[in-house]
Amino acid sequence: MILYRKCCCCCCSRMLQAKCCRCVIETEKRAAVIFLTFVNAMFNLQTTSTTMELLPLVCLYILAWSARTDQTDPPVTEIAVMEDDDVLLPCSFGAMDITNMAFDWKKENVTYNKREVFLYESGNIYGSPLTGQAEQFKGRVFHFPDQLTSGNASIQIKTTKVDDSGTYTCIKASTPPTTLSRVQLTVGACPKPILESRKTDDGVLLQCDVLGASPQPEVEIQGSDGSRVDAKEHQNSNGDHHNIILIATVTMEGNYRCVVKQPEICHEISSNYIWVNPPDGDLKDRTGENTPGAAKKPYVTTLDETKDRALLECEVHGASPKPNVTWQDSAGNILPAEEPQITKRENRYDIILQTTVTKTDRYRCVATQEEIKHQTYSETHIQMDVSDPTGWIVGAFFCVLFVVAVVLLVLVCTGLIKPKCYKDSQSTTSLSCDLVRHPDPDPKEPLNAK
Repeated sequence: MILYRKCCCCCCSRMLQAKCCRCVIETEKRAAVIFLTFVNAMFNLQTTSTTMELLPLVCLYILAWSARTDQTDPPVTEIAVMEDDDVLLPCSFGAMDITNMAFDWKKENVTYNKREVFLYESGNIYGSPLTGQAEQFKGRVFHFPDQLTSGNASIQIKTTKVDDSGTYTCIKASTPPTTLSRVQLTVGACPKPILESRKTDDGVLLQCDVLGASPQPEVEIQGSDGSRVDAKEHQNSNGDHHNIILIATVTMEGNYRCVVKQPEICHEISSNYIWVNPPDGDLKDRTGENTPGAAKKPYVTTLDETKDRALLECEVHGASPKPNVTWQDSAGNILPAEEPQITKRENRYDIILQTTVTKTDRYRCVATQEEIKHQTYSETHIQMDVSDPTGWIVGAFFCVLFVVAVVLLVLVCTGLIKPKCYKDSQSTTSLSCDLVRHPDPDPKEPLNAK
């Protein structure tokens, strides 16, 4: 049988059909003779003309059995992609034109109505006009028509989903069918973990959220030295997507992060580090300590200013954990403010806070992160124009009244004006007086004249 395979490979590779056939016949006879000799030796049979006529049939049967047992499936190609990415599944007939041939892509180990991925038959494909394609692949699987002449039977799956994961087989539609390619596809979702902290009576509570991961990951909270922190794990699944939450309480100062391990797809992905200080530490500006997530000095601006009011705005960017932002006056009093505008990016926070002030003072925007004992602020000075024209008018009016009163008093004292009083005839108590100018004395009339 070995001679047969070697001979046929040799002659058929050279496309010498006649020689190949002679080779096959000769090999068949030789194999049959060997086989019958063995049988004759075992059962002491006589070799007859009828027996020799059966030699080709026996030989063909043995050859067919040999070819069938010698065929093996191609090795599996492993491909991993992220969810929503496109993926190429390779398959090739070799250097030959397959435009008028057929190939079929199927998904293994699923029910019949889900296994039909793509079919090509001499220019016809699923949907145009062939039917039978699995619902999940409709409108998402494409081949390469311009590469059929070079034997390319590869397909592309658009916008992959987690449930596309599985083993795909490319089959040459012949008799018998031939498996040309097998692909193990893994479609994964690798969300970046989100790590947050908050102060408790026992220390600092760390919570890591990993939402929508696939395949199911291994999640852990680590210290800056890579050591694993004991944590409680909570899990729930939605189909092939997994949600995992880790909760741990730490009392040691240092950097901590959350790590997600998915060897099949993303290997390892981690959150940003969070700096943890002991709960009894003092608040201070820790930006100089290179503490991850510590808020930088707020950016303070005056948006609108009039003679009697000013609108102030404070911006804090990229802080983690979430800071408490307030406006304060020079005495440290917290001022009323608008509802803060909060934007979250992964585990970082951007906060905008506005307030309106009405008096001259120094105002500061303060950002406080209790969890890491960090506090920083920026100041601005507001000068109000408190002048009021109504006050000037009232003041001028009273000033004129005062001057008139003083002038009248001087005139009365100097005798230039003397009061003349009249008694009301209808009342015994009513008395009215007028200021009249004293007449000049007549020089012709004696001063003592009656």
